[in-house]
Amino acid sequence: SCFTDAGECLDEVKNPALIHWDLHDGNILISDTKITGVIDCDRAMYADPLMEYWFRTIACSDENFYKGYKSTIDRDIIDFDSIPVEHIDKRIRLYDLYLAMVIRIECAYRDYGREHTQWTEGLLEDYIKKIAG
Repeated sequence: SCFTDAGECLDEVKNPALIHWDLHDGNILISDTKITGVIDCDRAMYADPLMEYWFRTIACSDENFYKGYKSTIDRDIIDFDSIPVEHIDKRIRLYDLYLAMVIRIECAYRDYGREHTQWTEGLLEDYIKKIAG
């Protein structure tokens, strides 16, 4: 299945890094064109750097992001040149699905309305279809 054959891709994660996991524009404080702080760290964890928000499909990151990230990341953490592109893509799809499950589950305890809950259900269905191929 699409999940059982993902193990090989996940085994490539040798050195997890501290990731924020919710590092979107609203959680970055900027003053005079410099980052002065980061807020909302409740989802931070040591994990595969590909779990970070800007790798999520929902973030709609462009090629400039990927180019900049690849040029600055420590190759001991993730070496993009040694990982097959299809493995990177599979990990990204798995992490998209994981995030979709989390945001769907949190609807109840965060008391989100029906519209948001329906959006998360659609997102989860879309990611299940994408990973199933």
